[in-house]
Amino acid sequence: MGLVGLRSARCGTHAGSRCHCWLLLRMLLCGGTAAAAAVAAEPPLHAGVQLFSPAFGSSMVLQRAPARAAVYGTVNGTAGAVTVEVTGAANVKYSVAATITGQSWKALLRPEAAGGSYTITATMGAATSTLTDVTFGDVWYCSGQSNMALPLVHTVSRNDSIAAIASGRYSNIRLYGLQGNMNADQPWATLKDAIAAGTFERYSSTCYYYGESLTDELGGTAAPPIGLIHTAWGGSTIEQWLDNQTISTCSNATLSPQNQEYHENRVLPWMDMTIKGWVWCKHDHPSSLQSLLPADGMHALARQPDNNDSTAASCADRSRRE
Repeated sequence: MGLVGLRSARCGTHAGSRCHCWLLLRMLLCGGTAAAAAVAAEPPLHAGVQLFSPAFGSSMVLQRAPARAAVYGTVNGTAGAVTVEVTGAANVKYSVAATITGQSWKALLRPEAAGGSYTITATMGAATSTLTDVTFGDVWYCSGQSNMALPLVHTVSRNDSIAAIASGRYSNIRLYGLQGNMNADQPWATLKDAIAAGTFERYSSTCYYYGESLTDELGGTAAPPIGLIHTAWGGSTIEQWLDNQTISTCSNATLSPQNQEYHENRVLPWMDMTIKGWVWCKHDHPSSLQSLLPADGMHALARQPDNNDSTAASCADRSRRE
C-alpha cells in the first residue's frame, strides 16, 4: 500500500455532500507500482545513509507479505545501475535491480513473512549503503495536528507503557518520527533503544498508543512487528498538508506557496513506501474546513464516523488520559 497525497482526489458531492478535498491523504493499494513522476522531497534528517532515502534506516520495519516492500533513494548525480541485496536467516539471499527515474531509484523486494532480521544493501558502482536488523511487519503512517503530536510525556499512561516495555511487552513495535514543534527527532529504533536515547517520551502518544492497541488486539506476543512513522505538526492548517494543484479544485480555496509546506516534506518522502495504512488525527477550526466543504458539508461530516477506525479513535482518547 503506497502513500500518496490528494493529487488524485476528486472534489465534489458524495455520500451526504462530503467534499473529498478536506481529507489529507488517500491510501491506495498499488502493489509496489511506481508512484507519481514528481521526485519526492527528502526529509531534513537521518542523512547518514547515502543511497537510501532518509525515510529508511537500520532497525526499521518493512511491509510484510503479501505486499512487496519498496526501498528507494537517490543516485546523487552519479550514473550507473543500482542493485539491492537482501540477506537474512534460512539462507535468504537475493538481489534486485532497481529502476532509475531521473535522480531517484526504487526496487521492490520479494514478499516476506512477518519477523526476521535482514540486512539490505544498496550498491551503485563503488558506493554502498547498508541497513541492518530490518524486520517485516505492518507499517503505519501517523500524522495530523497537535492531537496526534501530543508527546507521551504529557500522558499518565506512559508510566504503564514504560513498565510494560521493561518487562518485555511490545517488543514488536519500532518507531520513526520527524522532528516537529512538539516532538523530537526519532530515527528508526526499538522501544528500548528509544527509551535509552531519551526520545521515547517525546514521541507522539496517539501514534504510539495505536501501536500498543494493535499489538494487544493482534495477540500480544503473537502480533507481527509494527513500524510507526510519525510526521505531525501541532497547529498546522489543512492547506499546509495539501498541494496547490489539489486545493485549486476545491471551492473557496486560497492558493499560497505556504499551503503545501508539509505536503512536500512530511508526505512526499513516503509516497513510494509500501505501508499497511494511516492514522490521521487533526482538529481544524470549523471555518477552515467550511471553506473547503459544500454548504451542508459540516453537518454531513458531523453525522459521519471519523475517518480513522474505532481503534484509532480509542487510542486518541487514551492519549489524553489524566
